[in-house]
Amino acid sequence: LDLLERTDRDRREFVASVSHDLRTPLASLEGYLELLEDHESLTAEERRDYVGIARRRARHLSRLVDQLFELAKLESGDVQPRTEPFNLGELTQDVLQGMRPRATRRGVRLVCRMPRELPEVDGDLGLLERALSNLVENALKYMGQGGTVVVHLTRTVKGVRWSVHDDGP
Repeated sequence: LDLLERTDRDRREFVASVSHDLRTPLASLEGYLELLEDHESLTAEERRDYVGIARRRARHLSRLVDQLFELAKLESGDVQPRTEPFNLGELTQDVLQGMRPRATRRGVRLVCRMPRELPEVDGDLGLLERALSNLVENALKYMGQGGTVVVHLTRTVKGVRWSVHDDGP
């Protein structure tokens, strides 16, 4: 019964978190669309800016919905991970490189600490890339301005241990 109660509590917390994550870009999108609809006095440049922002919010919302759909498929067992050997260090460097511009704008340092040589791991490259991206994105999202996000890879008896740490709350 204790496990069932914990699982139920975790699901409720997850639904609340997802609702918040969806509500924020949706409210922003709605606000910019209302501005475009209600104000004929906007200049062409202002309209272009607002349409650009609304498009970015819509894409963000679409990505969130896609992630939810993928999570539901994973939980239901509809998706079977496709494992292949790859270098987790290279994947980590690629993910961090892609996030560097966003981190720089926020004054956040992205650091990767790992030994010179790591063994290849067997895993689903796409799922692991998404997992690391989500962890680093969350660290950046909740950190605010400044600080450091450290991704640490260490050798273990079974392969590689991957951890993400940040200075945020």
